[in-house]
Formats: sequence, C-alpha cells, structure tokens
Amino acid sequence: MVPYDNALRNRSCVYYRYGSFSLRLKTTFRKKRVLAIARPDGKLVPDLRQPRAAVPPWLIDPFQPVRSRDVFELATPLETDYTGYEALSQRGRGGIYQARDVSSVPAKRCVIKEGRRHGETDWLGRDGFNRIKREAQFLRSTGIAAVPRVMRTFRANSCYYLVMECLSGRSLQQVLTSGHRMSTRRMLDYCAQMAKIVADIHAAGWAWRDCKPTNFLVKKDHKLRALDFEGACRLDDPDPAWGATPGYTPSKRSWNSGSPEPMDLYALGTSIMQLIARTESPVNLATAFRREIKKRNLPLGLIKTIQSLRSSSPKRRPSARATQAVIELHVQCKQLQS
Repeated sequence: MVPYDNALRNRSCVYYRYGSFSLRLKTTFRKKRVLAIARPDGKLVPDLRQPRAAVPPWLIDPFQPVRSRDVFELATPLETDYTGYEALSQRGRGGIYQARDVSSVPAKRCVIKEGRRHGETDWLGRDGFNRIKREAQFLRSTGIAAVPRVMRTFRANSCYYLVMECLSGRSLQQVLTSGHRMSTRRMLDYCAQMAKIVADIHAAGWAWRDCKPTNFLVKKDHKLRALDFEGACRLDDPDPAWGATPGYTPSKRSWNSGSPEPMDLYALGTSIMQLIARTESPVNLATAFRREIKKRNLPLGLIKTIQSLRSSSPKRRPSARATQAVIELHVQCKQLQS
C-alpha cells in the first residue's frame, strides 16, 4: 500500500493523490518550508501527507463516488483521534509520525509507529505488521522506566499502529558527533546508563537486538531513554534476528545459537567504545578507542571490561549488570576526585 494515498478501487495496486509537482512551490507550515499546492483562489497550502488528505476538500475525487455518512462513520482512529501529522521517517515496512492526540483532554503530542502488512517481508514471512506488534508486546511487558510508555494500539487499513508518548531530546549518536566537549564523568555516566538499560531488558526476560547510539535518546536532564524494539525477542524463545545493523553484531563464528543475550552485549560494547572514541561509525573503532582512553587516562580494569564485551567468545562477555557495576564504580571515583 501507499500510505495516505487513495486506492483506485478495492484491493487495487494503483494509488493516487493530489500533490506538489514543483520544488519551487513552497509555503511555511509549523515554522518549516514545505511543499505546497494551490487552492482555487491562488493561496498556497501545505501538501499534506496524512489520512483523508489525498484529495483536497475543494475538489471532487474523480475516481470515487461521494462518501456516504455510513462510510464516514467507519473512519479509523487515524482520522477521528489524531491530527497534525508530521512524518519522522517513511519506509516500506511503515512510517513513524508525530501527531496530536485529540481524544485526550487536553490534547497531547504522541508518536505513532505504523506496521504495514507485507511491508519489507523477510524470509520467515515477518513483515512491518509483525514488527510493530512485537514492539508493542515488548513495551507493555517489561515495565522498564527507560522505554516509551504505550498509549494505545489499534489496527486500521491492514496496518498495525502503536501509539507512544512523545519523548524530547537528541539521539546519543547526535551527541557524540556534535563536536561539543564532554567531561569524562558525563561520558562514564552515559556508559553506565546504557549498561543499565540493557541489563534491565535482560532482567525482564528479553533481548533488544538493536542496541546502538542511534536508539538511545538523551533528555535535557542527561537521562537516557531507549527506543526501537521491533526486533526484540524473548531470551527463552529466540528467533532469527532481522535487520541487524552492521558493525554492532559479532561475526557469525562467534554467535551463540542458544541465546541472543551475547549479541546484545557485543552491541553494548561497540556502543560504549563508540561513545568514548567519539566516532560516528563503529567501523575501525579500535584505533580511535585506544587513542581516547590514553588521552582520558581511563583505568585498566574499566578498559578490559568494555573490551571483553566484544570478545570473540560469547562466554567471556561480562553481563550488562556486571558492566554497569564496574562503570558506576569508576563514576563514583570521578565524583570523589572532583
């Protein structure tokens, strides 16, 4: 399906919408320059990509009869409960949108994740619908404070929708590549929080399988939150991973087929090393990491613990909880020194 376009007819693979044809035709919408279409009076309005916006209200849809009252009453929550959509990302498996939840009083900002049926279907038959449904299951069952709160789930237009609280902040990836100076104490505190989040996920009986700086959100108070759990699985019921990010997974020879937990530990070690080295990519990480630990004079015990997370032997990787304890010990030492 093409989201928010109209299907030519029921179950048709042809979709259509009215939209901008010129990159020069723009207007200001929510303090941003966006593509626009012109009304009959010449006024430019935003080229919206949201429910019921494929055909502007001043035009008649040439392919569809006038919608009856009965059809309108069958509108989904996308039309009745949410408004002010803004696409954050758009992929074949589904989109991620910010919106206003007008079903609550007062209205509040939220994030809506969309899982499309048959979107990016893998070789085991898992599609976008399955991914978002799995993420909702994870968020509801773990009880971890560092993950988004689920507000609602529903099905519409053959898609699965997960509505979550809207969290403000920057990704850890943006922080580490910003070029701004970061104290050793702050850096170690971030590392300890990363280890704690992964440890809490494992304690809840789950594996994340997508631990990386992009999926940690840094709030204004420097507390970390974790995002994106489409690929999560239970520790006692693992399934083949989907869409693992290169650089955050060990070589196939060092995978542990019995549990996905060691894969999380490898990704945690890579993410921590990436933060310390202040590098944008996990590729060729060792050289930058050695240079930075020497500059910051980090203790040998801490360095060995972090490096052990990426050991070729899964059994030699310390648990996330043990890693958290080692890092927090050195954070306390830094506090005493200051």
